[in-house]
Amino acid sequence: MSIFKTSLKETLAKHKLWLESHGESGQRFSAAGTNFEKVDLSGANLSKVNLSGANLSGANLSGANLQEATLFGIKLIESKLNDADLSAAMLSGAELQGATMQRAVLTEALLCEANLTGADLSHANLVKANLSLGIPEFVKAKNIQALFLGNSLGNPIPSIAASATIIQTNLQEMNLTGANLSEANLDFANLFGANLIGANLSNAKLFAVNLSKANLSEANLHGADLFRVQALDTDFSSANFTDACIEDWTVDRDTKFDQVICDSIYLRHILKSLPDYILRKYSDRRPFNPKNKFAQGDFVKFISKGTLTE
Repeated sequence: MSIFKTSLKETLAKHKLWLESHGESGQRFSAAGTNFEKVDLSGANLSKVNLSGANLSGANLSGANLQEATLFGIKLIESKLNDADLSAAMLSGAELQGATMQRAVLTEALLCEANLTGADLSHANLVKANLSLGIPEFVKAKNIQALFLGNSLGNPIPSIAASATIIQTNLQEMNLTGANLSEANLDFANLFGANLIGANLSNAKLFAVNLSKANLSEANLHGADLFRVQALDTDFSSANFTDACIEDWTVDRDTKFDQVICDSIYLRHILKSLPDYILRKYSDRRPFNPKNKFAQGDFVKFISKGTLTE
């Protein structure tokens, strides 16, 4: 066994003792900025470790426990994280391009401004995960006019900082087939060309998300916030739009709505800035009568009249 492997084994043993003793003995695994490229940590207990800025590209972390881990800016390019538990992990700014994360658990994980281009998160659990801007919710709340009612993507937000810009979390062409993104925050994320077949996006926040050329066939968008979403040449076949809000979204004649499910839709927001978060409610329901529902095909007819771009 190499010196490196022996040292790592000892470090993990100390970390395990630290966890079991609630910090009374042992030592927390803290190796920010360290190079662990292609290391095998499959099945390891890495709960609450600090690996911010570390390089674990090509590493095997399948089945590892990374609950509440501090992983800001970590490099996990083309790493294996199948069945890993990253619940409540802090992954803002992480580089996860081409990573394999099938069935990974990322509930309430922080993934602001992470790069997941080409990553495979099929059947992953991202309930209440935050893939939005690298801006705290209380800052968003205080700047609600600039973020929600004024500036367009990429323009500065003067009320936040003179140099601040909206940076999208990069989720281009990633595989989220069957993933659970219920109540996830994806505001401003870039999901261009992503695979979201059968994904659960119920009550998800998708303000100004780029869904162009993405595949959301059979996706559950029940109650989702699609305010200012761009969905050009997007496949929504058999998706469920019931009670979603589509205010100011952009779709075109190449956007597919074959056999979509939609009992009702909302066309406007009621936005209220609270001290710690933004309260979003929907208004202007269609059909107007709350007791009525769209018949099959009515939703597509409705959007064809006024929301399609040439």
